[in-house]
Amino acid sequence: MIDLLQRLAVADEAARQAPVADPRVCELLGWRRIAAQVGACCHDARAAAATVAELPHADRAIIALRHTLADELRPLETAGDGPPVVAVADAMALLEQPSPRRLEGGDLVQVAGLAEALDRLRGWLLQHRDELPVWSDAAGQVPGFTGLVGDLRRCLDRDGHLLDSASPLLARLRRAAGEREQQVRRSVQQAMAEAARRGWTTAGEVTVRGDRFCVPLKSGDKRKLPGIVHDRSQTGQTIYVEPADTVQLANDLAEVRLEMAAEETRILLDLNQRVDEAQPALLAAGELMVLADRVRAGLRWSEARDARRPALDADRPLRIHRARHPLLEEALASSGASVVPLDLALPADRRVLVISGPNAGGKSVAMKTV
Repeated sequence: MIDLLQRLAVADEAARQAPVADPRVCELLGWRRIAAQVGACCHDARAAAATVAELPHADRAIIALRHTLADELRPLETAGDGPPVVAVADAMALLEQPSPRRLEGGDLVQVAGLAEALDRLRGWLLQHRDELPVWSDAAGQVPGFTGLVGDLRRCLDRDGHLLDSASPLLARLRRAAGEREQQVRRSVQQAMAEAARRGWTTAGEVTVRGDRFCVPLKSGDKRKLPGIVHDRSQTGQTIYVEPADTVQLANDLAEVRLEMAAEETRILLDLNQRVDEAQPALLAAGELMVLADRVRAGLRWSEARDARRPALDADRPLRIHRARHPLLEEALASSGASVVPLDLALPADRRVLVISGPNAGGKSVAMKTV
């Protein structure tokens, strides 16, 4: 795992095991609701959920680390050159399925898109290593996925169907299947034309029953065309017969298709193995993408509210200048009103502050803001 992510994960677990504030206090302060505001700025659902679920921290080193992550990104984000963040939740959920997992073509295309996005983020972070020392160090612990992406894109189209380029054998088998099918079609069309000329048919076109090409014959004329009966209509008036001359050609086609299906299965299994080998690195890089999304969301949230980070120093007196509670600001915005900023100072030799005033005078909001 990436060292940065491991350190943050340990801190998050510590916050869950020994909460800084109990749930009731967090509820009174509106912690979850404010976290939801920040989460709404995330690009990805996984990042938003992690933001909303985060608990307050008291570890100063972790707080300083999170500030550093934001400070490194802020100038680039402000200049319009922020990290190339994309949604990764769905693709990461595929990779987190319990083993043995079997991803189909469409799933593998999603993984290819994820790997490409992770490579773009990695490249961006390394490109700005001078401005982003902490971020680029984390990016350097993740391998690139160029080889994996190349294999997946070579084998699959954008809808997840296997391409002829997936393997030389598959290309040969598909060409052979096409040739065999043309032979079958010519054979059955000749039988259809002869049966129609003699007035034995109930329709003007060849019909497919199962995977066999059949001539639709009148039930009374079914013995006039040698072949295999595959089906009949609900009324019993039509019998679907595969002409005898077509049977061996269709058998040859079926054999080629079986070989083709086996080769397609083998290729998909090989691609799944490649994804399995890269899975730990993909998930680690995906979590780095989620972290970048979360930090970027915090920057966007603070920029939208013209917010400033408070300087925390236990040795200095408490002084708050023009503070605004984000939930009150959100509530008033819908009516076109604005928050009256709060100024507050508590001398260093005082430990208690009493706030008094009439009902609905702002006492609770003042305490929550502090």
